[in-house]
Amino acid sequence: MINSIIFNNQKFPVRELNFKEYGNILISTTLLNSQLILKDGSYFSDKARVLDEEIFYFVEPNDIYLSEDKLIRIIKLL
Repeated sequence: MINSIIFNNQKFPVRELNFKEYGNILISTTLLNSQLILKDGSYFSDKARVLDEEIFYFVEPNDIYLSEDKLIRIIKLL
């Protein structure tokens, strides 16, 4: 199931996946990641840091809609 979070007045998709090794994890898109972390590597805000620590992995925007099995395979390969 795809949910969403709002950060900096923008809506971003987020999904929970079940990994045997890690249990349930959250993923989102690289678009959100680019909003959380500034070019110098610092966080946009404290809220950005908290979100980044809660999200296990960031995938390409179209990949968030793949099946859970495909997403798990993609993440395991990286």
